[in-house]
Amino acid sequence: IQGNVITGERNSTRFNNYSSFDLKMSRDWNQIRLAFGLTNLANRKNQIGIDYEVENGELEASDINALPLAPFIDIYYKF
Repeated sequence: IQGNVITGERNSTRFNNYSSFDLKMSRDWNQIRLAFGLTNLANRKNQIGIDYEVENGELEASDINALPLAPFIDIYYKF
């Protein structure tokens, strides 16, 4: 690949606003805690990065987004 990449002034761009609403429920049994939940209930596309690729001699940028609406399980053991 020949040519130069011309960039703007350092730190001149910013990611979009990040917002996530999560729900979590937990239950304790002696030394074990079990929790279930959902993350990103609004299913918002939260930008966490930018992916750069060179295609046909052109620099292409695309957003990297965080997880969409997703379930999770947490298991805690106290010792």
